[in-house]
Amino acid sequence: MKRSFQAKIKQRCAEIAILVFVVLISYTIHAQEVPPTLSSLKGVTPKLPNLTGIVTDRQAAIALGKMLFWDQQVGSDGQACASCHFAAGADTRLKNQYSPGVLDQRFSRGDLTFGGLTSVPNDTTDPRDLSPSGTAGRTAGGSDAGPNYLPNLADFPFHQLADPLDRDSAILFTTNDVFSSQGVKPSKFVNLQAIVLPGTTDAFDEVCTQEFDAAFLFHRKVEPRHTPTTINAVFNFRNFWDGRANNTFNGFDPFGNRSPAAFVLEKSKNKRGVKPTKLKLKNASLASQAVGPPLSAFEMSCAGKTFPKLGRKLLSRQPLALQTVHTEDSVLGPLLNANGTISGTYSQKIRAAFDPKWWSASGKFTRKNGSIKADPNGFTQEEINFSMFWGIAIMLYESTLLSDDAPFDNDQLSDAERRGQEIFVGKGKCIACHSGPLFNKANEGRIERMRMAEGNSQPAVYDNAFYNIGVVPTVADVGLGGKDPFGNPLSFTRQFLGNKKIDNFGTDLCNFEVLILAEDPCNPANQLAALVKANERQAVDGAFKTPTLRNIGLTPPYFHTGSYATLESVVDFYNRGGNRRGHHQPTDLNDTSGTGPLGNSDPVVNQRKGSNLDPDITVLGLTDSEKHDLVAFMKALTDPRVACDKAPFDHPSIKLFNGHDDSGADQIFTIPATGGTNGLQSCRPNSGDLFQEAAALPPND
Repeated sequence: MKRSFQAKIKQRCAEIAILVFVVLISYTIHAQEVPPTLSSLKGVTPKLPNLTGIVTDRQAAIALGKMLFWDQQVGSDGQACASCHFAAGADTRLKNQYSPGVLDQRFSRGDLTFGGLTSVPNDTTDPRDLSPSGTAGRTAGGSDAGPNYLPNLADFPFHQLADPLDRDSAILFTTNDVFSSQGVKPSKFVNLQAIVLPGTTDAFDEVCTQEFDAAFLFHRKVEPRHTPTTINAVFNFRNFWDGRANNTFNGFDPFGNRSPAAFVLEKSKNKRGVKPTKLKLKNASLASQAVGPPLSAFEMSCAGKTFPKLGRKLLSRQPLALQTVHTEDSVLGPLLNANGTISGTYSQKIRAAFDPKWWSASGKFTRKNGSIKADPNGFTQEEINFSMFWGIAIMLYESTLLSDDAPFDNDQLSDAERRGQEIFVGKGKCIACHSGPLFNKANEGRIERMRMAEGNSQPAVYDNAFYNIGVVPTVADVGLGGKDPFGNPLSFTRQFLGNKKIDNFGTDLCNFEVLILAEDPCNPANQLAALVKANERQAVDGAFKTPTLRNIGLTPPYFHTGSYATLESVVDFYNRGGNRRGHHQPTDLNDTSGTGPLGNSDPVVNQRKGSNLDPDITVLGLTDSEKHDLVAFMKALTDPRVACDKAPFDHPSIKLFNGHDDSGADQIFTIPATGGTNGLQSCRPNSGDLFQEAAALPPND
């Protein structure tokens, strides 16, 4: 019997409703982000580049990298890479670690003054968001701020409120100063001069002239961002706080394919000369990072030095000639001679590790603007390629620094630590940014789209694992929102949306947390067209790389500013929803985490107060006991081998600068050599407290 027309219509409508429901459910499931998880680091292998045809002896290259990393002959003024990475891969010194706000873009040349930020030039900042009058030139504790200062606990954090639970309560003190690492004294490289070193020929040393610096006077300069740890850094797709250490290593500088004149010298196959070769080693961000500090006029070098000149200085030198190496050093111990030193020169170590086509060509050459020419007054192939040897060797050494033996990895948590883990993944929202085995999203997708907390919840595209959490106003340091020396955006988001992709990264628009179009199945071409047409909001300015939380109890102070001395104060920061101002002041035009080029202007349509603030930075309502348990869990991420400097974290001895006395002479203390299971006499306390970690350092010599 035929059904009535009305019955057919009803059935058809029901079928359509079911189909729509299925599609919506399918889309919802598709669009939902996979819940983040935590996992052990045991068995996780970092991705490294294919070095076939470059490295001939991997173990020799690792040993070379360890020598170069710890050797105080490398930098000007006695600086080594390890000078800022000696304590669990970071720096826990106290004296002469202040830097003024030199990256603050409200000042034409950066802020060169220390102390409370009581005013800014030509700015509309609400006075309620500045430091009270009388705090200029002072620390939070009331002392005179400036170079060579030795802080106390009252000086932290650098942003202090009348009510620590209310981020909009009256500001008692705030500053754009940073707590970081001291490097070299202000100086300019002049040239190399021949010197006599026992057992070597053609030895050279640097000639530099001391200069005056408006911010640091004649004191050692201090880096404008806090020193992150080198341990486990091999897992990061990009390195440095702003991500400028490119995933692709070009053998020359940190900027990968961005650097138009970057090349290395390869011996021609006909053996009659050399040819410039473009090096493009993927998954080599550590190598890109490694070639930055040696020429930095803040960190390790007199201004104006080049890598070929650094190579000429070092190639004839005996590695670690000024330091001691433990006989049981896990890498260098087997290389020690009867005198307890390492025989040979850096040139010999390079030749043992790298293919001859990178160092064996005869003659001297000059490189200029991407070309090479023979020049009897130039540099050897080995000297010109020294940056490549340096970057690859240090990358391979640092790739061995994996801390996978914490109580968390071994399922040995106490009751308090387990409660803390539950808070970490739940009420504390920590896992939103600190997930995976590294607790930093290091290996997740490169670009993401999320719904923002501010700006009518309008979604924004951002670089995954880089977030603006509102520690300081965006304008104080744009971080990932900056550009490289060639004018290109550091941000993958801005490269992608600006149709100027120059970096090595993939983008899967159909895996975005929030899709552009509600379609199923997802079509990447449709998503891309809609994304471009929408003039998409970008959450980039003021974003910084999420740091790993492994060994966090050993690496205070915290954040890219180094402005929080204890883990407890860090938890208080998150518990109140960060430091961003104006959330409870609808008429306040200031937005300290804004979306514009400098954090002030706001492209969010019909929303004057849109913000780059990560949506998970909200008031948490943690109790004192919950905060205690959360800190306990974070300390359980420390590998005891790291705390005690045991293999693979053992190392040569090193002398460290610790400010200076009243005469201007450097004050120095010495970290002794460790080897194998013979670690420090007293392990670091894993306190999560800068002052306790600093107290565990040796006294001045």
